[in-house]
Amino acid sequence: MRLDRYLREAGCGTRSEVQRLMRDGRVEVDGVRIRERGVQLRAGATVMLDGKVVRPWGLRVMAFHKPVGLITAVRDANLPTIYEVLPFGPDRMLPVGRLDRATEGLLILTNDGTLLHRLTDPKRHVEKEYLAWVEPEIREDAVSRLREPLDIGRGEITRPAVLAELTDAGAVRLIITEGKNHQVRRMLKAVGHEVKRLQRTRVGCVHLGDLPVSGHRDLTEEEERGLRSETGLLK
Repeated sequence: MRLDRYLREAGCGTRSEVQRLMRDGRVEVDGVRIRERGVQLRAGATVMLDGKVVRPWGLRVMAFHKPVGLITAVRDANLPTIYEVLPFGPDRMLPVGRLDRATEGLLILTNDGTLLHRLTDPKRHVEKEYLAWVEPEIREDAVSRLREPLDIGRGEITRPAVLAELTDAGAVRLIITEGKNHQVRRMLKAVGHEVKRLQRTRVGCVHLGDLPVSGHRDLTEEEERGLRSETGLLK
């Protein structure tokens, strides 16, 4: 297979984006920097982009730092989706659940349908951690209420937050095990607060960490095993 095709099929970008990566000297094959797009790969060659191994597409799980302003959808006629900044389309990877347009932070992407189903199954109670900055300034009595079942309207009662605490940065940290529509915003509204900024920082064992805004990365083997274990796919 030609190197440029390999890079495209590995999700490194469009034809023109891949050509630019190679011209900029960011691609190596077996330790040799390659700038010519017509190079043929030998079987077993190690391809690296910016010092990281590029893998062919198989079953993959990724972390993505979703920015504010994009919606979590495959396509939309009016609003920009996450695929505006990802170097691949929904035919390659699908989002696990949703973050609304005004919410930033960790979004898991995968092409493993079984794992996607397990992670979004409400019976699995996979933890999701958020930081929320609110107005007016939240008090401890409101935080205590988040640790109890809450009526958030539309006949929906939430499970108690696994953790609700104030942070030194003036935010409230919430860990929930459900995925109701706009749940964190509605929980905070139920205790008298409007969310000004909301960031998801963790899904199960996977942390956002220092992943830059709009950045994505493959999960480590340990993270993948952790998610599969938490969803009952590994005994």
